[in-house]
Amino acid sequence: MTIPLTGKGHLSSLREVYLQRLADELKLRYYRLESTKELASLLLQSEFAIRRVADTDLRWPFGALALLALASTYLAPIPKRRKPRVATT
Repeated sequence: MTIPLTGKGHLSSLREVYLQRLADELKLRYYRLESTKELASLLLQSEFAIRRVADTDLRWPFGALALLALASTYLAPIPKRRKPRVATT
């Protein structure tokens, strides 16, 4: 039985055989997932991970935190000194 690969699906229907054949022709994999746990377990498999080495510059977040700390010392309200109470007897 041959099924033509045309995109005439509706939102309420699942043409699983069509999707499987389409995935085969595009050299992809088709998984029918019925829960979010199945999706999470598939996404955690190493076959879907691509490891890359990337240069990450972490100086700017630490510099921003240092600048914020420095600015907060100058922008914080200065507490008023209270006058000492004189003891009356």
